[in-house]
Amino acid sequence: MNDNLDKLLIDKIFEKLPSDVNPVDYLMNVLHISRKSIYRRKKGELPFSFDEIVILSKELDFSIDELIAIDNENQAIFTHKADTLFDQKETFISMLDKYLEFYKKAAQAKSYEGVFTMNRILLIYALNTTHLFKFLYYMWIYQGHHIPLNFRYSEMILPPEILALSKKVWEYVRSVGNTTIILNELIFKNIFNEITYYYQKELLTSGEYIQLKDELLAYIKQLEVVVSLGTNNYGSNYAIYLSKLSIESNSCYYKIDDNIESSFWVFGISPIHTNNNFVPTSHKKWIDSLKKYSILISQSNELLQSKFFNEQYNYIAKASANLLNDYDSERNAVNLCSSVARKDF
Repeated sequence: MNDNLDKLLIDKIFEKLPSDVNPVDYLMNVLHISRKSIYRRKKGELPFSFDEIVILSKELDFSIDELIAIDNENQAIFTHKADTLFDQKETFISMLDKYLEFYKKAAQAKSYEGVFTMNRILLIYALNTTHLFKFLYYMWIYQGHHIPLNFRYSEMILPPEILALSKKVWEYVRSVGNTTIILNELIFKNIFNEITYYYQKELLTSGEYIQLKDELLAYIKQLEVVVSLGTNNYGSNYAIYLSKLSIESNSCYYKIDDNIESSFWVFGISPIHTNNNFVPTSHKKWIDSLKKYSILISQSNELLQSKFFNEQYNYIAKASANLLNDYDSERNAVNLCSSVARKDF
């Protein structure tokens, strides 16, 4: 390994270790080498072996590819928490742990900026809900795991560990301010249409469908208040835009102190993530261009605010009423046919 990569590795070690952990003592314990050998590596007199790098990458949770990409500005490394087919709960908990670590860091930073583009409700912004959070978890399991096609929403029980952890994550998410969100005008129609799809597949009962519909309407009402005030209930400030262009997928640009990062949600609720500078920089340029085709509605444009939210309420109320009426009519017809068949028999 060349001298520059050695230095990058040492920088990565210091970046990953908690401030209260002595790096030399840590490396002695993990690599089982002497203090003198550690100092020689630190001074660049002796390179880290490949085996040592592998051990450190596992212990400190970084990719060896990261070091190569940092050393080459023409490469970008993305990380993604892959779904583990054999342990859905632990995979989801691991994902929430990552969110907790990230938003704890953001809340404690001297400066933070988050800019989201959204065409669907993000998991982190559903952590304070009951039914919508469960539904997102259910969709994640149903779409990405080997389960029966007739696996019903009611059969899925949210593990208490996930519920407890989601509340911890939300405490930090809600406290982070300086957030900009550019909304696709179809954002709530998209999630409502997904709820409707599972209801039509008879994986949701009428009662569950109504619960989800009512909570979605309450969620939109909460957002309307945030848009009106420019802050949430915890004093965190938000700038909300409505995009006139289509937004293909959720994404976010973050700046935490002097570090910039980007996340892209292309595989459901688990994002791919990178902190290679040129990707977030390009991402931010694209977001800024999208703003040119968007309209700020937080604390402004009251007529557009009113129009947008009324459209959401009316669409959901009308579509759900029609669907429930159609379902009741079909069920009554089936019951009548069954009754006639029994009499004929």
